[in-house]
Amino acid sequence: MAAKLDQPYIPASKKLPELTLKSIILGMILAALLSGSNAYLALKIGQTVTACIPAAIMSMAILGMFKNSNILENNMVQTIASAGEVIAASAIFTLPALLVIGHWDSFPILETSLITIVGGFIGIFFSIPLRRALIIEEKLAFPEGVATAEVLKAGDQKSGSAKSIVIGGALAALMQLCQGAFQFAAHSLAFWKKVGGSIIGFNIGFSPVMIGAGYIVGHRVGITLLVGGIVMNWVLIPAFTFFDGIPQAADFAKSAALMKSNLRYVGVGTMIVGGIAAFISVLKPIRVAIGHSFKSFGTSKSTDKLPRTEQDIPFSFVLLGLLVLFVPVYMILNHVFQSFNLPLSSATFFILVLVSVISTYVVGFLVASISGYMSGLVGTSSNPLSGSLIASIILVALVVTTVIGGEINYAENVVAATGVAAGLIMITAMVAAMGVISCDNLQDLKSGHVLGSTPWKQELALFLGVVVSAVAIAPIMQILFEAYGIAGVFPRLGMNPDQNLAAPQSVLLATIAQGMLGQSLPFNLIMIGVGIGVVAIVIDLYLKKTGKGRFPALGVALGLYLPFEIVTALFLGGILKYIVSKTQKNKNGDSQGLLFASGLIAGEAIIGILLAIPFAASQRTDLFQYTPVWIMPYSTLIGFVLFAYIAYKLVRAGQGTAVKK
Repeated sequence: MAAKLDQPYIPASKKLPELTLKSIILGMILAALLSGSNAYLALKIGQTVTACIPAAIMSMAILGMFKNSNILENNMVQTIASAGEVIAASAIFTLPALLVIGHWDSFPILETSLITIVGGFIGIFFSIPLRRALIIEEKLAFPEGVATAEVLKAGDQKSGSAKSIVIGGALAALMQLCQGAFQFAAHSLAFWKKVGGSIIGFNIGFSPVMIGAGYIVGHRVGITLLVGGIVMNWVLIPAFTFFDGIPQAADFAKSAALMKSNLRYVGVGTMIVGGIAAFISVLKPIRVAIGHSFKSFGTSKSTDKLPRTEQDIPFSFVLLGLLVLFVPVYMILNHVFQSFNLPLSSATFFILVLVSVISTYVVGFLVASISGYMSGLVGTSSNPLSGSLIASIILVALVVTTVIGGEINYAENVVAATGVAAGLIMITAMVAAMGVISCDNLQDLKSGHVLGSTPWKQELALFLGVVVSAVAIAPIMQILFEAYGIAGVFPRLGMNPDQNLAAPQSVLLATIAQGMLGQSLPFNLIMIGVGIGVVAIVIDLYLKKTGKGRFPALGVALGLYLPFEIVTALFLGGILKYIVSKTQKNKNGDSQGLLFASGLIAGEAIIGILLAIPFAASQRTDLFQYTPVWIMPYSTLIGFVLFAYIAYKLVRAGQGTAVKK
């Protein structure tokens, strides 16, 4: 039942240097730089910029100065370097919550690094069997991985094939400058109005990276996302504003955003059900992957060894690594629970720590699988890590509170409640690292699958990226905390609250951790999401049985959870791909459209990384803002015109029409 293997750019029979000294050194340097450049943006606005493509381009520029560099070395550099962005995200989205609940008053370097490294290492081990399950068997799109591979191939060929990438990248870069730097072009068009006692409307996003990702993943995924977005924006928001009232805001679009923020738990409920369904669907491919691993590496005398391009780290090593890492996970959680002197019997305390460790592994593998699946559907940039973390901390909290039972009265013992909340947050921090590393590693392995890299070498390289990034992000977080404060917490009196870095995901996690102990979470909203997920699964099973396509519940969950402007941009990209497939003028259009879409992703990502540097240095995101009074009324029109032109050029490229400036 093995899947038919794709033909890579570098065939399995050809061996090139990959994990070389220069690729390791350059990858580690870029990992540290990208980790730091994303730290400020993640703390300020709760977002990071995908780094695989900028890392690949920087690698090509630097390794190009060496005589014997090759495309697989460049792919190895971006594999190591891209860990910087995702490790920064996992730490920054979770660990500041420990400041919020009062457990930490600073970021201890050793503890911060250890939590991130352990979680990252476990995530790498989890992603190894997922490579075959999601890339080979499920054949998911992984748009950033495909885009990275196309960028590297275009650079390797040094021919006209790079033209579409360059033009797509230049257009996306220009639009990102107009939107993110000069800020005179709108990011979206919002139209909301009051109907009776409720509000209804829509948002259309003007995002080149999203339309490019949508083009790569196709119209079927786009339709699934749109269904989720329609349910949220045209059913749930009108219904809840009718019964609960319209939130007070400057306009109806902002009121809708506030209501959607309150309703995000519906998306979390669907994500839980859809994630479990997705996990069950990949169990068989995972078993196949494990079998192939043992078959390939179980004995050195094997006569049917897998080709070089299908060789993962031996599964025996994976199991050994997971067993060894059980010890530091136990030590971390034992330390945090002990430090609060929880009023538990010795037996209950031991069971609490043991069950917490097991929960870390079980929930971590679920999140790694689900995050990898969602990343394969719509890309890393659209993967809602915060939604996965909400689901994770709720599941772990349910397990932990069940173990403790009635031995702790959280309302009367605030110290003990803080200790349990701290443990939940640390578990979630490690799970976050597992999830983001799974996403990143699978995108990198998809790139390697297209190019012909050796998987086990990429998997090994990522360990280096995790270590470097984790060591770099810990002091960076402390420096930013000392300078500006984080999540409403300040290291000293008299600091300017306007400069405080919001860390929105961490504040949310702290609220949920404390809310779970007080049983104040909106489980009614979560159950609505569960119901939507069940309906989506039934539809998916019917379509699968009748051969009419698929309707993944996780796609619906993403549509419910993501901002509608992102959903509409992804949907539009998929529809453009469908239009192109029906109107192509020559067979060259397939590759040219993909190259142009890859350029859109690359251009926006590169400008995002470059802007992060002055933004972080100045601690401002309006540093280059240019919005004179006369241009402000036209910002939406400017954004729409630029976006429409990019969409037009994407279609022309995909149809096989020569791309011109």
